[in-house]
Amino acid sequence: MMKVKVRRVGAALIGAASVVAVAGCTAQTASDSSAPQHEVSLGSASGAYSIDNPGSAALNFVSTYGQYQFELSMSSSTTDEFVRSGESLTISFPAYYIWMNLHPDNYDEPELARVQQTRANVQVFYFKDGEPVGSATVSTKTWSGDAYWILYATTEAFVVPPGVDQVKFAVQYADAGDPSAQGTALDAASIRPVSVFGGDLPDKSLLFDNDNQTLRQRMIEGGGPVTGADLMLGYTDYRADTIVDASKIDRQIGTFQAHTRFGMQLQPIYGEVVHEISVGVFFDDGQGWRPEAPMTPNKSSQFVQQQSWRTIFESKIAIPTNATKMGIYYHVKTYLVANYNVYGPDITWKKYADGEKILVAERWDNPSGPSSNYDLGVQPAEGNPDLKRTVVFIRGETQPGQDMFIRGGIDHAQAEKLGIKCVNADSSPNYKCALPIAHRNHKNTVTNPWKPGDKFLDWYGHESTQVGTSQGGLVAQGSAADWTTNVWPQEFGPQKTVATDGYGLEPLNTFGMHYWMLDVDMDCAHAVQDGNGARWFEVKSYISNGPGWEGDIQQASTPYPSANHFAQCGKVSVFERDKSTVTFIDLK
Repeated sequence: MMKVKVRRVGAALIGAASVVAVAGCTAQTASDSSAPQHEVSLGSASGAYSIDNPGSAALNFVSTYGQYQFELSMSSSTTDEFVRSGESLTISFPAYYIWMNLHPDNYDEPELARVQQTRANVQVFYFKDGEPVGSATVSTKTWSGDAYWILYATTEAFVVPPGVDQVKFAVQYADAGDPSAQGTALDAASIRPVSVFGGDLPDKSLLFDNDNQTLRQRMIEGGGPVTGADLMLGYTDYRADTIVDASKIDRQIGTFQAHTRFGMQLQPIYGEVVHEISVGVFFDDGQGWRPEAPMTPNKSSQFVQQQSWRTIFESKIAIPTNATKMGIYYHVKTYLVANYNVYGPDITWKKYADGEKILVAERWDNPSGPSSNYDLGVQPAEGNPDLKRTVVFIRGETQPGQDMFIRGGIDHAQAEKLGIKCVNADSSPNYKCALPIAHRNHKNTVTNPWKPGDKFLDWYGHESTQVGTSQGGLVAQGSAADWTTNVWPQEFGPQKTVATDGYGLEPLNTFGMHYWMLDVDMDCAHAVQDGNGARWFEVKSYISNGPGWEGDIQQASTPYPSANHFAQCGKVSVFERDKSTVTFIDLK
């Protein structure tokens, strides 16, 4: 078994005064400082957009089963079993495989010097979000082993470029001693792709698994979760087995008459053990504990690098922009599922009904028992030169119970002209025509539940990470805007301000009442650049519980024709709902 090195740096502790109850536990008051806390091992340090020590690894080319003929098995690594952006890799091939591929009809064992005239040429294809972004070619250069059956050919090293989240491979063979021998080439569909961690920074991945019976937690990219980014949680079924001690579960669900060479024998029927995992998450952003949420089982998870029968339970968590600490616990329920279908008429006893699902174990995965949590420090996002404060005002009068949301991005048809596909092959959105954002105003208690998981200004309304709802249960209908005014009438009661209350009087609003404000940090690199260097994006307002979309407009002097408003990234853009007028103001 490969030894894994895990270093603990960059984590912080959540003080007991900040922690409230986990499911099944008694709530703690602010004065209760007795609950133990636990720091998660976060691996080697990293920045929000970099991995300080991606390391190096050796991969072996081996045959496999299932969808692919071959895969790359990690034989050694300076870090762990995962491949990271920036990691240096080599690939080793069994010499006998190269030789037999080139000379399938030659059954005599060749001399080592003759074998070493052959080589494997590997095409390496780099992908990001399913799209090719680069390639490289490496060939076998060095040999190791003193006998034919243990001789290996190893390629020169290649480095996984930044921003890559998957690597695919194709192989061709050549023989300098017999140029006519071509062998059978392998295309990328024959070789299992390798998942790469760190290609989506500042999004990161945190895996809860086991080293034999020892529970462990690893931030694959290093460092801590990043404000305004996503954190993918992974939880292995083997860890769940350990938490509930699955070896002690009575799995027998009946008996049947088996036809054996010794005659008829009564044998047991065993049910399937199935886990259901849910996760509780805490942030010190004023929202506290989020509702416990189920995780999704995935047998093709990026956390499983090779063919496996294991299941990883996954959940994507949006890190609030104003968080500094994060806490996690897991709730494990284990069921025994009774399935008698394959035994036909030979069943002699059924302990349960067909298809019955029996809860056989229930545990909480806490580091030190009830009211303790796995605690992480949240690191701030690093400076991004393309990240600029951007403000959009749209005037629109609403009724009580109505809120304005802003939707936008780049027009799909226009993006096609720029060579950008805005949807996946199944027509689902890939957010390539959306603009990454992070809300700046979290003080409005009405709109703030919609903001922590709002990662993009997009056309699609609700993002899966926008888990918060209003007090009336309304899910986000886009990016939430806040009502502002330049005067506060006396009949409105006590004065409200954006600076204090998240809505009301706003210094940037010098225009009038009912101007709804979207105040975000926006990644301007995703906007459309004109010939003068200005960065443009489209917006349209949507009012919930009634009016819905605003109508089409015809704004003048835009970078391309559109029925939407055009705003400028890094500036204040002022519009009126259903009107084509616009004002741009520089931010100071």
